[in-house]
Order: sequence, then C-alpha cells, then structure tokens
Amino acid sequence: MGIWRFPVKLNEETTTVGYKRLLRFETVSTDKVRIRFTDARACLCINNIEAYYAGETSETFTVKTEELKSYPFTLTGMPEGESRKCMDKDGSTTAFIEGNTLLIDLGEERTLTSFYYLPDQSEYNKGLISSYELSVGTEADAVNQVIVKGEFSNIKHNPILQTVYFTPVRARYLSLKSIKMVNEGESMGFAEIGVR
Repeated sequence: MGIWRFPVKLNEETTTVGYKRLLRFETVSTDKVRIRFTDARACLCINNIEAYYAGETSETFTVKTEELKSYPFTLTGMPEGESRKCMDKDGSTTAFIEGNTLLIDLGEERTLTSFYYLPDQSEYNKGLISSYELSVGTEADAVNQVIVKGEFSNIKHNPILQTVYFTPVRARYLSLKSIKMVNEGESMGFAEIGVR
C-alpha cells in the first residue's frame, strides 16, 4: 500500500506561527500528521505541536456569518449606524461599544436559549471580552436576572465565534456585561452578535 498525502483544509491563511497559535481544520481520520514549514526568517524553534479533536459542532470550523441566525433586535442607547455593524451578517465590520454593558431589546418576550458573539476579526482583534455575565428581564430598567457567568477561554489567541448556551428563559431584554477585557480600557468590539 502506498502512503496517502493530502493537505488539510485550514480555516485561515497560515503566514506566521507564534506563541500558542491555534489552527482549525476540518475533521480528518489519520494515524500520522506531517507539518511542513515552507519559509522562515531564522532557524525554527518549535517547542510543542499538538492536535486535538474538538467534536462535531458548527463552532469547530468555519461558521459563515451570513448563515448565523438570530431573533431580530435593537441595541438600546446605541447609534443605529454603529449597532448595525454587529447585526449585518458581515464579519469584517465591527461595532465598538464604550462601557462594559450591552443591552439587547428583542422587541417582545421570547424564549431564549443561546447567545453568540463573534469578536473583532481585524488583524489586531480589538475589544475582546474575556469574562462575561448575561442577564435577562422583561423591562428595560430591570434586567437583573443573571442566567450565566463565564469566560471566553483562549479568545486572545483564538478569536472565533463564541456561543453561550443556557437553560431556556422567557425575556424581552438580554444584557451582556463585560466583567474583564483581554486588554483593559478597550471598548467592547462585536463583529456579530445574536440571540436564539
């Protein structure tokens, strides 16, 4: 039997490898992996290379922003032009929001089960949220039922679509509070957000 060699289809262009670089690709079955470096500025100094199976979910590989689904919503207290950037199904536009809280108005009470957040996809990935708190309510001035707290693990090194699932709850308003930013003092950056 011959040896079969084929490149994996990566989700991104791989021009550099740095500290904790993560490259995602489609699931493949194999017993060997070969990594080929085609160019370097100096001698290679590789400490560790690992491969992981991340499971079969839509977040493990490419998620096309135009295919993301959400209830219709508005952002309370935000200029319409800026808020449109995080709901335009275009990952290359980013809304930057001052402060540490984002209030989403769904227009009517709905049953909510998840929230997604695509961070800034520019070269510099500005406005990354590290730790968060999600709260819901039926009145804009009483969005105080905390439904989940957590962190977006490794978002600094892998700023991909973040999805938070929670126990179904009825609400009109959902509040995202940034407890900690990756770079303190930056405005929160949202390429896309959505609620289901």
